[in-house]
Amino acid sequence: MTLKSAGYLKNNIAQYFFIFFVVFSIYIWSLPRTVVLEDDGYFILASYYNGFGHPPGYPLFTLLGYLSTLIPWGSPAFQVHMLTAFFGTLTCLCLYKTSLFLLNSKFFATIVALVFAFSKAFWSQSIIADVYTLNTLIFFFLTVMCIYLISKKTSQLSPYMPFMLGLIYGLGLSNHWPLLILSSPMLVILLWTRLYWVMSKWPIVLAGIFTGLLPYFWMVYRSHANLDFSFYGQINNFTEFLSYVSREGYADVDSSQSAGWDDKLRFIKFVLVQTAEQCGLFGFLLILVGVIMQWRYWSFRVCCALLTGFLGNTFLLILLLGFDYDFLHQAIFKVYPLIAYGICVIWLGLGLKIIVGLIKKQDKNNAWSNTLHIYVGIFIVVTTLLTNFGDNYRAKDSWAEDYARTILNSLEPGAVLFSYSDMSAGPLYYVHRLLAVRPDVTLYSGSSILPNQMHRHASFSRLNRDKLLDAFIRSLERPVYFIEDIPAGYGIYHYGLYMKLDKQLPKGAVVFTANKNIVDYLDTITSKKPFDYWQQIQYWQRVTNKCQLTAGLMINTDDFSGKLNDDLKEYCYSYYGLIDIIPLLLKHKTKDLGQIKQLLKETETFLDQAITKKDRAQFYNLRGVVYLLEDNVDEALNNFDISMRVWPSPANEAANYLTQLRN
Repeated sequence: MTLKSAGYLKNNIAQYFFIFFVVFSIYIWSLPRTVVLEDDGYFILASYYNGFGHPPGYPLFTLLGYLSTLIPWGSPAFQVHMLTAFFGTLTCLCLYKTSLFLLNSKFFATIVALVFAFSKAFWSQSIIADVYTLNTLIFFFLTVMCIYLISKKTSQLSPYMPFMLGLIYGLGLSNHWPLLILSSPMLVILLWTRLYWVMSKWPIVLAGIFTGLLPYFWMVYRSHANLDFSFYGQINNFTEFLSYVSREGYADVDSSQSAGWDDKLRFIKFVLVQTAEQCGLFGFLLILVGVIMQWRYWSFRVCCALLTGFLGNTFLLILLLGFDYDFLHQAIFKVYPLIAYGICVIWLGLGLKIIVGLIKKQDKNNAWSNTLHIYVGIFIVVTTLLTNFGDNYRAKDSWAEDYARTILNSLEPGAVLFSYSDMSAGPLYYVHRLLAVRPDVTLYSGSSILPNQMHRHASFSRLNRDKLLDAFIRSLERPVYFIEDIPAGYGIYHYGLYMKLDKQLPKGAVVFTANKNIVDYLDTITSKKPFDYWQQIQYWQRVTNKCQLTAGLMINTDDFSGKLNDDLKEYCYSYYGLIDIIPLLLKHKTKDLGQIKQLLKETETFLDQAITKKDRAQFYNLRGVVYLLEDNVDEALNNFDISMRVWPSPANEAANYLTQLRN
């Protein structure tokens, strides 16, 4: 097949309505009715208050999200989730249009659209508040525009087409510019025969791009509007604007000091495994057939374009990023290749068409062979849906809201609560601000020390922040709580989910305290099965909270002998449970090094549960400390060396131990 199939670009209204109804109905049925994890809470809040998201801002998404919150139906979470479901559905229509051109078949193009709709990662992003389905919609709409351009004579093209092409591309840059730019070579290759014509219209194209970038001007304007919720606050000059859009504040996230080529190679393997999981085993086999056979059915340029599109959001992105290969960064990365997965489903459609064609060719006389494509197509759609249903039916998911309500409802009247983590801040602010739970409580971000702002600008130093935070705490006469990262110089009451700062306790003192609501919540949440990577991360955090609280209550008693009882060991036997108990035992006056070494040996069997390299390195640091207490310097050095190899960062405390021991 070549790029001359212009006849297949005609309207297919019945197919559009069918695909839209099926996909959008299942998305609405399965999407969460309340806030979830990832960046969901942040994007709902940014949309609700007509603000903007974390760098680079995503102003197009949040502006459209604000419009969705004006719909007089459902909670703010449901409204913004419905918007992303709408974007996901429109993406499937664009993929149908693209596949119709390439596959020359309405039926197989419909199968492609439905399989992509119910693929694992795309479905997950089509039912929560995030920017990725808008990114795929813009990209595949641009793909349809490119196909239209190359299928028409230049004399037949509308004079508005260059402006529209630039406008849609500019809007894409106003949503998620990094992923769109990485995918752009595919569009250039598709447009190759019309590239000279497009370039000859460059003033009109640039005017369209500039118009598409206007949401960034809106973002700067809204940053001065004293928003009830913002990320960095006001953008005061062009330097701050560039810093925000370029993600300067996320430099340490996008490029870790401890990441190397081994991490990149493991991510390449990871993305290949993820690709295989999107549509099930049968779907993956069809993708392989399509990848191999595309060169016989499509032009060389089309094949190169599709392959370039796949590589841009996968292998090239991996080479550009400096991610550590750990559980946390797998969770972050897994949604980046959605465009690549869409291209894979096009290959799946080709593979399906080829296989069905071969079977029909071998058995021309049987009537059933004429309807074989229908049965096989329905089979692949249904199996994809059923395979990924368990991970994506989230209509009853209240994991994040339950967490936020438990914390807020257990605080003292008039409390001040600080949080640093995005994982906790999003649900807390959503439940507190938009559901009006505990209005007497004031939420602050420990990174900004401002009630309506999550973080300070990247130029605001950690030292200045800590000084400002200490002065602010000393000025307060209300109860002060921290979810994590309690400032130095204070004693605390530890409740498991959070800590209460107490100015009367000795510096560094920790008093573990049981709250029935928190204990009941921890018992309940640690008995549940997590939905996804982010719930898995929070699950291990709750396991840590539960074990830390239970062990702390036991260790703080006057009759503690230095040994843990069997009940505690039974439900704390996990990596994060043990890794938090061991420091408590090391600090106790009756510490039993024999028991601690046995716990370390058992902790080693759970190393695969470590979410980050930093967490994994903590095991070797603890074992090194134990060897130091036994005056075994050689083994201590060995463990600190291993820790530095696992997480070669200056922030690793093993670096200080090694410096002291070798000097």
